[in-house]
Amino acid sequence: MSDVTDHIPSEFFTRNVAPAFGWWVVASIVVGILVTIGLILLVIPGIYLSLGLAFTLVYVATEDETAFAAMQSSWDLASGHRWRLLATFLVPGVVYLVIAGIIGVVLPTTTVVGWVLTALIGAVWAVFIQALLAACYHQLRGESADADGESDTGPADGGDGTARATVADA
Repeated sequence: MSDVTDHIPSEFFTRNVAPAFGWWVVASIVVGILVTIGLILLVIPGIYLSLGLAFTLVYVATEDETAFAAMQSSWDLASGHRWRLLATFLVPGVVYLVIAGIIGVVLPTTTVVGWVLTALIGAVWAVFIQALLAACYHQLRGESADADGESDTGPADGGDGTARATVADA
């Protein structure tokens, strides 16, 4: 991991932080409202919206896009890949729900041990989902770059032409 982070320019840590954070808040609220409305409308529209808008915050953070431009970019990136994204995120989601359900039955969250264990598993799951989202973003961006005739090889993917795991492999 350190060989990847050594190649991140220091200005990435300070450039446009305030505007990006503002757009991140706006995007979070707007996407949250849209997905909630979609979930109220019989669940399927909410799932469809959440898959299409899954990369919104990634675009705000990495591409310096406004909330609405990031939503459009996310929607475009997810187009044609929603079934794969659903399968990719559904499996860990079901595993998490089963584990959380078992813990909830064995150690109710009214106990300190149950609360701590539930919080730890939730934190691990959240980090895993963010890493999975980043991997999906990177792969789908690579596919769109390959379709445009560009190549995206760098430190994050080895840059040595070796095969890497992809969303389709999951």
